[in-house]
Amino acid sequence: MLAKTVSICAAGAVLVLIAFIVLGSWRWGLGGAAGLLLGSVNAVLIGRSVDSSMSFLQSSLLRLLMLTVLGVGIGFLLGGEAVIFVMAGIAAAELIMAGVAVREVSRA
Repeated sequence: MLAKTVSICAAGAVLVLIAFIVLGSWRWGLGGAAGLLLGSVNAVLIGRSVDSSMSFLQSSLLRLLMLTVLGVGIGFLLGGEAVIFVMAGIAAAELIMAGVAVREVSRA
């Protein structure tokens, strides 16, 4: 599941970047691509948090805080208007992760 999520997000990141470069807004495309890649890292972190001594609530809040701070920071580095594209990329990665999980469970 993890490899599929990361692969789909990486492919999506390339497509988003190319599309926005063609549209003339490379910063927005880079923001969306960075958000997709950053969001796919959440799948890795979820897997590691299962073996953690922290409670699920604590690890979830810490993960979300970290993703949000990194996303906003990357967005501001690319220009203030890119923040929304980074956060949209993170959200899209979460939807991709959920879709992959649903597909895996329905196959079982």
